[in-house]
Amino acid sequence: MGESRNKVLGSRKVDLKTAELSEAILDSEEYKEFLYYLGEIKKQPELYDKVCDYRRRNFELQNMDINDNMFDEVMHFQMENAGIRKDALVNNFLKAELSVCRMLQDITRSISESVQLDTDFLS
Repeated sequence: MGESRNKVLGSRKVDLKTAELSEAILDSEEYKEFLYYLGEIKKQPELYDKVCDYRRRNFELQNMDINDNMFDEVMHFQMENAGIRKDALVNNFLKAELSVCRMLQDITRSISESVQLDTDFLS
């Protein structure tokens, strides 16, 4: 009975710490800056649509299988979207978004490195 109670308490502690971490992320300067620029871009629906298309295509490019045309596709994408990146608002938004993504990656990496899982089966 005591072991079961400890599991429940341990789970609650993780849940509490997760909530604290989420709150800290929401209160971070990086996230506040991201929300600010997102709000500014959304005030211009046409620009917002272009930015969303850029983000979608960038995501797809980064997650596609590497092939012989990868360099050409990236170069074409960059040339095609050079104009939108010159817009200071768009550039600031994309930099703020990247900052939040990197913060989340760092958090995930830190947790993953400290939690020991048996992954020998992958070798």
